[in-house]
Amino acid sequence: MRATLRWSVDTGETELGLRLASRLSPLWRVNGTVREGRLWLAALFAARETARTGPCGQALCLAGSLAERDGDYETAEAHFREALQLARAIGDADVACRALDRLGVLSSLRDDLETAADLFSETVETARASSWRTGSANAATGPNVGTRVRPKS
Repeated sequence: MRATLRWSVDTGETELGLRLASRLSPLWRVNGTVREGRLWLAALFAARETARTGPCGQALCLAGSLAERDGDYETAEAHFREALQLARAIGDADVACRALDRLGVLSSLRDDLETAADLFSETVETARASSWRTGSANAATGPNVGTRVRPKS
């Protein structure tokens, strides 16, 4: 897999590399190789053409998730914001919902509960408007909306 990622970077076949990287997400998250995932994604983003596609949006969400898991919230937010911008430009509800949800989580971690609630509401609205039913938009699927934005006691 590393050879294919390296080939993707070296040849400019970044869409293939971004697709593979997105599929490696469980490996990087579970096996504690978050740093390696972040490095591969950074290399792929640096090598990509200016055109942005669905696989790029998914990979941006993955990069944001890995940065978030690594405690690098500023970078995570930048990746999620770029993913959201791309998703809106190409009409990708899946990526938009994922990015909005994670931006809501990051806002709640900063105790910006008003922004978090707005982002979770936008996630739900986006999901409903698109009949979106897959992925990981926690805000669109249930109890997380209320539990994430409760004020501190």
